[in-house]
Amino acid sequence: MVYRTFDLDALYPSLNAQERTPELCAYMQRPSVELGIGEKQRHPVMIVLPGGGYSGTSDREAEPIALQYYAAGFHAFILRYSCKPARYPAALRQVMATIHYIRTHAEELNADPERIYVIGFSAGGHLAASAGILWNEPIVSETFGCDAHLCRPDGMVLGYPVISAHIWNGRSHRGSFKNLLGPDADEADMEPLCLETRVNEETAPAFIWHTFDDQLVPVENSMYLGLAMRKAGVPCEMHIYPHGAHGLALANDLTRREGFDQFVNTYCEGWMALSIKWLNLFKK
Repeated sequence: MVYRTFDLDALYPSLNAQERTPELCAYMQRPSVELGIGEKQRHPVMIVLPGGGYSGTSDREAEPIALQYYAAGFHAFILRYSCKPARYPAALRQVMATIHYIRTHAEELNADPERIYVIGFSAGGHLAASAGILWNEPIVSETFGCDAHLCRPDGMVLGYPVISAHIWNGRSHRGSFKNLLGPDADEADMEPLCLETRVNEETAPAFIWHTFDDQLVPVENSMYLGLAMRKAGVPCEMHIYPHGAHGLALANDLTRREGFDQFVNTYCEGWMALSIKWLNLFKK
């Protein structure tokens, strides 16, 4: 394993100082004759975006997730993106800049420029989905002055994602939108970031999982996103588990939180293996 941190000033020259992320690190595959990993072998890349309601980034949804993908042969990056009091589009620009950097430095990083993925949980899922849906918005091309395709993820894995500010069955997770846009944000401000309304045929493919009885982020967030992708003809694999708390992460002992036994759910923990199988469908 090679652990690497990145010079943020060099990585994000087009972003102002307030938009630069506090931390970007990576667990990268080391060349190994024994393991058959050559120095020029191109590895798929997973960029991990932890959740936290856009008020912070969870440790449980960072390193433990990255190391699972590293073990599956990925270069695994963790982006600790800017949260409250930073406002939209700072975090999205950071994700797009990270994808752009990896793709344009693929040879140096021994990365596969056609297999760069994002994974996000809860509000991090909203950020990951924003990258996969809004990648060709002017906010991207105008920021980086390049072909927006260089900033597009090749696929997205979304765990119990916040997708919309709309209210379903009397519930919504508008706190994430207030942290993202500011406490005075109203319906008109939130609507453009209700991502189920923004899907089109150029949206990145997705693997989505959620629990039916999630008490914090309603399962309708995932269901309506999946329906929108179906209508647009965009490939999507979705798993709705019957029971499980919000914030499961790996749903096993590796992401157990002391005093919160609900974060261990053996019925749901298979999502990780399923996501890796799905990502391997992109192999050429």
